[in-house]
Amino acid sequence: MCNTPAPLAARRLRPAPRSLVLLGSTARRVVGIGLTCALLALAACSPPAPREYAGHGEAVEVDAAARTVTLDHGDIPGLMKGMTMTFDVAPAVDLASLAPGTEVDFRLSDAEGGLKVVEIRPVDAAAEGGSAAE
Repeated sequence: MCNTPAPLAARRLRPAPRSLVLLGSTARRVVGIGLTCALLALAACSPPAPREYAGHGEAVEVDAAARTVTLDHGDIPGLMKGMTMTFDVAPAVDLASLAPGTEVDFRLSDAEGGLKVVEIRPVDAAAEGGSAAE
């Protein structure tokens, strides 16, 4: 008689050792925690919601070709102190009604990675209830 192992069907099946069962459960927990951390990291990496700020000032220079306007503005709450600064202007904003020396109300947005004027209107039009130059 030879010492060959018994066929698989003839072998007595034993339950898996307890350590392997726990390892499976632990592995599932680790994978679940890993996926949760990955989702949280993705959420943290997504860009913040765009913010808008309102300001008041005077147009110092208007360059329609370059789509910029230089404003001597007062404090913009939550953003900056009063100063003279050049801002990019969104394509939808009409600069035709602006001239240097015009007193304006304006809105800035940080939606595209930098501050951009998204609305600007002479104070006279705002006082008369006119539409915003967009």
